Amino acid sequence: MPGLKIDRYDSRCALCRQAEADKTGSHLAPNFMIHGMFSYDGKGRRDREIAMRDGLNWGERMVYYGSEVSPEAINADRAHDLTDEELEANVNNLVCDNLFCKSCEDRFGILETYYSPYYANWKQEDVNPRVAYLFWLSVFWRMCVGRMSIFLKGEDEFEMRHILEENVTSLESIKNGNNDLGDFGYVLWRTKGLQKGDSGIFGTRTEHSPYMVVINDIVVLFISNVSKLPNYFFYAGWRIEKDSINTFETDGEAVTEISQEEFARLKRFVIDESEKYGWGPAQEKVKVSLRERDRTAGRLHSVGINDEKYALEIARIQDSATPKPMFLRNSDKFFMAEIKEYACKQVGKKYDILQDRSLFMFQFDIDNYKIDIKNYIKKGMDVSFYPYVDKLFDRKYWGGKENYQRKKDKIKEFYDDVIAKGYTFDDIMNNLRTRSGE
Repeated sequence: MPGLKIDRYDSRCALCRQAEADKTGSHLAPNFMIHGMFSYDGKGRRDREIAMRDGLNWGERMVYYGSEVSPEAINADRAHDLTDEELEANVNNLVCDNLFCKSCEDRFGILETYYSPYYANWKQEDVNPRVAYLFWLSVFWRMCVGRMSIFLKGEDEFEMRHILEENVTSLESIKNGNNDLGDFGYVLWRTKGLQKGDSGIFGTRTEHSPYMVVINDIVVLFISNVSKLPNYFFYAGWRIEKDSINTFETDGEAVTEISQEEFARLKRFVIDESEKYGWGPAQEKVKVSLRERDRTAGRLHSVGINDEKYALEIARIQDSATPKPMFLRNSDKFFMAEIKEYACKQVGKKYDILQDRSLFMFQFDIDNYKIDIKNYIKKGMDVSFYPYVDKLFDRKYWGGKENYQRKKDKIKEFYDDVIAKGYTFDDIMNNLRTRSGE
């Protein structure tokens, strides 16, 4: 299966900038972290992935289905079989083709081969800090140049590339080296017991440090200019002590174990930050184009600062003509919860959204959803059609409303349709990821 191809202005390797970028199937987020996360049956084998990828901000949404994904799983995910056009556009968006040369890809492999057992062992403390530091440096840099979730500040990106190019040679030389590896640092949080659908790959889409990404069961906060930080600062609801930040000079690698709810809060923070501060589609196109030109030229602001400002201002004006949509967080999960509640009533069972592990919802999700609905109400909008309104708001907002009755009819219609297609009660409670009736 072909991988994603990034539109570029030259064909040289993004790291060494010398050899032709002839490597295909390059993972941006390490495969050992994500291989089971996107596997439709949880077995973690290649070609069994279902993966959705958005542009950095408002870009096109792409969904990839591995060649071994069953037609039933695709149908459950999309509610129809893939059309010929969808099959033609079905590229593996978890990997990139022709972004690196084979030699540089092998260098990334040195870092991943070393770090993989440490990741698997959870709390192994004897990891070499220089290797771990370069590993995470490579992850953030690769995700940036591959346009996966984050976009680094130009100065940070260029410095990171230089550090990686100069220092990722052999494992022994990295371990035993004593040269300066830059002024970056990172904080790690990790949780246990996640299930399929609980996570993914997400990143804050703001062009400045700190940068935060969620990859499977781990959250990473990456920071530039660590030496200039105060003794502590606050980010995403956490107090970050300067002396707790991992650098290439720290002793081992500190990882903070967090609860699933704390993990979900951090994931929600990353998604919300992107929604609030991400660019519009025109600005994204200009930003990406300017950065690609800088990479080709080997210097920042290669087209001229004034020309950059002019292009970005025109793009901002274009985007302002289409205001960002309002938040309605987790509306898809609340809709699924209403389907499940209806299904439970048909068999005489009770349903509690907070006890439904498959939805991975917490009280703060309900509170956020209520805030979003209230914003619609303030604008004088009819909210009776939205899921769970009758459980979270007074009757005056939904009682006797035509749209509320239409919603109830739609739920029954949806339920009858999936049952007719062979889905069972258990399939519905499993978020329609299975179709046991076949």
